[in-house]
Amino acid sequence: YGGCYLLALPIRSLQYYFTSKLGILWRQWLTDKFIGSYMGNRAYYDVNPNEDNTEVDNPDQRIAEDTRNFTRESLRITVHAFYALLQFTLNVAVLWSINHLLTWSL
Repeated sequence: YGGCYLLALPIRSLQYYFTSKLGILWRQWLTDKFIGSYMGNRAYYDVNPNEDNTEVDNPDQRIAEDTRNFTRESLRITVHAFYALLQFTLNVAVLWSINHLLTWSL
């Protein structure tokens, strides 16, 4: 049983590393895309935070925060869905190895 933990430890560490790396790359790409759209065609003049009647303050900071929240939550949901599917598959495999009839009682 301890061997399973020793095998799972580097796998979980790599999963955390690659998920974090993917999140950083995705967030960087998405932020660059949104900031590029904001800066392109001088759109920042249409949303001028210096005017008195505007409700928008620090649009570049809002873009960065929104992309961070979006990528973090999307990756979290995806990883949890994959983990649930993997756990279900492994439980079915364990039941199948114990007794074939127990598997179909799920």
